[in-house]
Amino acid sequence: MQMMHSANTERSIRERKIQVLSEEHGQRIMQQNLAWANDIANIVNAREQLRITAIEQQRADGLRQFRRQGMPDWALAILTEVSDGHGICPSELASRGRFQKIIKARRAAVYLIKAAKPALSCPLLGKWFNMDHTSIMHLIACYQAEH
Repeated sequence: MQMMHSANTERSIRERKIQVLSEEHGQRIMQQNLAWANDIANIVNAREQLRITAIEQQRADGLRQFRRQGMPDWALAILTEVSDGHGICPSELASRGRFQKIIKARRAAVYLIKAAKPALSCPLLGKWFNMDHTSIMHLIACYQAEH
């Protein structure tokens, strides 16, 4: 076991020289830190803008997919309102996703579209949502049972 003499430690501490920074040098360091902070803030803002643009693009793609399947504008308005209310993107309603949040939003969208125009057939709704008509009937029945 090595023992350290206190005299060696004290002597080494006494021999160290403390570097004193000039006021000008301190100001340069502060300016450099501010510049770095501004650069980081700009990078964060740019990433946030890219994320918002990506979300808007995904949303537009989802609505475009429903339009291609023949969904009219009044139904798209209901679909958009439901997806916003549930905090999901319309493209997730068009997907085959089976997460609970997506399923609940899909049920609500199908039910509200059917409630707005009761004369719509389940095969037509199935075409719009890319599902079988029996699945549409099941979604409507489940929504009615929940509410």
